[in-house]
Amino acid sequence: MTELLATYNAWIARVPATKLSTFDCPCCAESVQTLRPPKGQTWDSLTICPHCESMCFKVAHDDGRVDAYVPETAS
Repeated sequence: MTELLATYNAWIARVPATKLSTFDCPCCAESVQTLRPPKGQTWDSLTICPHCESMCFKVAHDDGRVDAYVPETAS
């Protein structure tokens, strides 16, 4: 287990499940949990998958949906 995954698992263990949303990493398809924003808010951020350590852009919605994308690179 990587240090990133161990840190992620320890954090998830401390957060109430009702405050989390789940999405599949667009790179490895592993399940990832993230904080759910308060009602009326939408959060976006770059994030690192704790499983494959790939970067993705995520948009977390207050209804529990999370959209995750792999950022395009400039050529």
